[in-house]
Amino acid sequence: MKRVWASRWHWAFTIAIVIYPLLWIWQGLDFTDTGFAITNYNLIFRDPHSIHYWGFNYWLTDVVGGVWLLAFGKLGLFGIRLASALLMLATNYLVYRLYRGWMAKGVLLLTILVGETLIERMYWLNYDNLSAFLFVVSGFFLIRGLAMRSSTRVFLAGLVLGVNMFARVTNAAGLVMILAIFISAAATHTTVRKQIAQAVFFLLGVIGASAAVILAMRGMGQWTDFVENLGTLFSIAGGHGNTHSSASLLTQLMHDQTFAWRTVLYALAVFLCLSLGNFLLKRVKPHVSQVIFNGVSLLTVIYILGDGWQDRFQMVAGLTGILYGTLIFSLMVALRRKDGVLASATSVSLLILFSVPLGSDFGIRLSVYGMYLALPLASHLLWTILPAFRNLNRIGWTSTSLRSVLIILLLGLFTVGLISGYQYTYRDVPNRLSMTEPLKNAKLQFVYTTAARANVTNQLLDVLPTFVHPNDVLMAYEETSLLYYLTDSRPYLNTSWPMLYDPNRFQSALKQAEQSHHRLPVVVRATGATADFYWPNVTHLRLDYRHNMDRALMNLFLKQHHYLLAWENSFFQILVPPNFKPGSSQPGR
Repeated sequence: MKRVWASRWHWAFTIAIVIYPLLWIWQGLDFTDTGFAITNYNLIFRDPHSIHYWGFNYWLTDVVGGVWLLAFGKLGLFGIRLASALLMLATNYLVYRLYRGWMAKGVLLLTILVGETLIERMYWLNYDNLSAFLFVVSGFFLIRGLAMRSSTRVFLAGLVLGVNMFARVTNAAGLVMILAIFISAAATHTTVRKQIAQAVFFLLGVIGASAAVILAMRGMGQWTDFVENLGTLFSIAGGHGNTHSSASLLTQLMHDQTFAWRTVLYALAVFLCLSLGNFLLKRVKPHVSQVIFNGVSLLTVIYILGDGWQDRFQMVAGLTGILYGTLIFSLMVALRRKDGVLASATSVSLLILFSVPLGSDFGIRLSVYGMYLALPLASHLLWTILPAFRNLNRIGWTSTSLRSVLIILLLGLFTVGLISGYQYTYRDVPNRLSMTEPLKNAKLQFVYTTAARANVTNQLLDVLPTFVHPNDVLMAYEETSLLYYLTDSRPYLNTSWPMLYDPNRFQSALKQAEQSHHRLPVVVRATGATADFYWPNVTHLRLDYRHNMDRALMNLFLKQHHYLLAWENSFFQILVPPNFKPGSSQPGR
């Protein structure tokens, strides 16, 4: 009977894992990051130079997205969202394949489901979820390669990591995965000579993949743009006063890691207090001590989860810290027991968890994309490893209490993730019940948003074909990147997000564009901040220094060339040069 119920739960978890990513891909309309990404995909083969600024940091992601659009372009934006759901399912399938032989199946499936609710909140194919997938593939081969002493699998791990470095250039931090070869060696009884050989095979894989990608870039004529983009990236890293400078990233890293490890100490203190309380209670009322201990433990877990829900940064950073602690403890157990499989899995997962957010100004918040392999190992620790420790049983941590804490933790995290997934629509309103209005554009089929947002967008898209034709050069700014994809146009300033430029680069880009383009572009801009969740019901623009200066430079450009307001609604404006004729392919100078 127990097996029947277990099987039913397994099927229920599996169905939920498949369905969950498909729930959230229908709603929400974002003009910023989503538009930036899909415009890059749309132009990577057709006109890569027009999107090379910043977009080439994610060259492989752009290529994968471009191939997807070539195959499924008729699905429009919805197709890119569907791709993200399928990518998540593929990632979770690999995690399941890796762990299914030595973890409790029900706990593994539940943990994978919980991970789905916590990890992905940006439902479109992007460099974060593609990087996470490739990290898992690389980790899959490396863990199996180390456990089985297979140089071929270690080589494949390096090969995939080498490819992943071009999905997002900061994925080069994943090279720290090579340390897993030496860390796990004590448990796998691998000789020093074999360790060096494995490290060489891993690096050969990285070098081979990198060489292949570079050759592909050269063959596509995109190597020069990639190198130029790298130069820009290093220039920004060496600068000051921006969030991607080396100093800012190092400061953020120290802050994030301090917070994470402070959470580890906090969790350890809670653990010790509960253990001491139970030890003292046993002396007074031994018959009820375990019941009280279990109840207090569960209430403590519930309180911590409730407190973490108030701030996603704190929750993710805290969870990252807890995973650091559990993985290090599991690694110590594996090394002591000479368990090569566990040692390989924990060392690889720990290094991926640490390296994924490096180089991003989002910091430790991106650690969620490194949790695919780590979360099941933490569950395995509480469900299987710790209950075998007799000393823990003596102070009240029985297998029942440990497993109860794990189940409450997983259900609590699932609840937090589910609520967050429902409310977070990526720069659209948090109330999904209000997002039932379809959009009329063919590229936005199956995408629903609020009536107000759909109304102003539909109005703009109805008239825009009069001003902009496919392959025209367009200048869309105030974070309206999606318009390039919707009109099949090309960015005037070599990026669909021109206000990413600092003022000096913005001014330089304008001058270069005037020299390289023989005609002035149609200009489309928003009159409110599209990064605000509640647009078009906002009238403010982003008013930081960079946006203010870029906006002033753009206003000067419009004034110098005598642009005229040709159309507007309550949120968008279309401006044209004085000699523009509606219906013409492109205005003259």
